[in-house]
Amino acid sequence: MKLLRRFPFVFFMGITLLLVGVMSATAWGRIDSTTMRLFGLSPDHVYAFNLYRLVTSVFFTHGGIIFWRSWAMLCLCLFWCEYEAGTRTTIVVFWLAHVGTIMLLAWVVVPALLFTRPESGDLIRVASDVGPSAGYIGCLAVGTLSIHNRARRMLLWWALGAILLGMVLLRTELIHTNPAFWLADVSHLIAFLLTSAGAITYTRSRRPNGMSSP
Repeated sequence: MKLLRRFPFVFFMGITLLLVGVMSATAWGRIDSTTMRLFGLSPDHVYAFNLYRLVTSVFFTHGGIIFWRSWAMLCLCLFWCEYEAGTRTTIVVFWLAHVGTIMLLAWVVVPALLFTRPESGDLIRVASDVGPSAGYIGCLAVGTLSIHNRARRMLLWWALGAILLGMVLLRTELIHTNPAFWLADVSHLIAFLLTSAGAITYTRSRRPNGMSSP
């Protein structure tokens, strides 16, 4: 009970994701097309103001091993953020990272692709994705920036940023073969940078002794 009181958001999100995974059978198998169509989120859904999908898409994954990987990362990243920053901050960070990322994708990334690479832009515009990864990547950024040792903080932040950028650049062929997966790679990079920028700006405005810029 002590852990539950200390980390309520971790328990809520972890248990909810697990229940949805069991009920939808994505805890052991791939998500079916009907579930993706009903609960997935794409930039096109944002344009159509199907905003309920901002919530529903978080609690589903692509299923199978991806479910368990997402579940483990969700619990670890939320635990770190909630330990360092508290429950309220973690809730705000998670949802702002998730919503902010999809908005930047819909209103910046997709229009840029449509202008420079119309065929790729069309594929990304309608690609539906699910999962809590943008939210927990945002929490990972906050956890990283909470490291007090400046050298370690800088090393981990730049290493994570390089990995996320590398995933986007090295897997650009997924735009045509599996656009939803490339969309996820871009989402992770955006969530990490967006949350880092927000956390650094907020920290500097309050001048605490904790988080600081990488």
